[in-house]
Amino acid sequence: MQNDAALSVLSRDELEQLVSIYAKNWLAMDGYWFQAVERKRGMEEAMEHDVAVWQGFTRTEARRIRALLRLPEQAGLDGLEKALACRMYARINRDEIIREGDALIYRTLECYVQRARAEKGMPYHPCKAVGLVEYAGFAKEIDPRIRCACVSCFPDVTDVIEAEEDRDAVAALAREAALRAVTVPGGFGCKRTERRRASNPKRRVSPPLF
Repeated sequence: MQNDAALSVLSRDELEQLVSIYAKNWLAMDGYWFQAVERKRGMEEAMEHDVAVWQGFTRTEARRIRALLRLPEQAGLDGLEKALACRMYARINRDEIIREGDALIYRTLECYVQRARAEKGMPYHPCKAVGLVEYAGFAKEIDPRIRCACVSCFPDVTDVIEAEEDRDAVAALAREAALRAVTVPGGFGCKRTERRRASNPKRRVSPPLF
């Protein structure tokens, strides 16, 4: 591979920084094309293209990660957890994974995209439509038995918020909360698991399943 020499002289810390730079560059490109369409054709058409792009990209990303990790064809939730940790978003967003029996709950604690749009005074990205195809498609590529259900995602955030004085920060927290429950069919069917959880003692976010 070209430029191996340039990489070989970098320390582990520098290589990790480079991976993060690659991830941010990738996300910047995603944002630039989306905002270009959004400005020219409006949010609705931009979202249509966004869903189509992610429908293809998420499968490609999952296949390459699955090959890298040498995961079996039916890798289950253990395989999915490993694969999620290797996504490009894992180098950008702050997230957590919770395991409950035959369910895996993935939660975005801080979204780079929503934060950036808020800082620019732009409306929040209505990411639910994209998330539905993105996470379901990724999980299915890791194991076709996996089924996904969204818990809470902008614009359909039904969290109960107990706000402190910083209303803007609380609103941002609510909009950035994106939980997705993932289950693998077992026995005669697939269990749907609900979770209600406090994200902060002062700012409670309790997302329900949908």
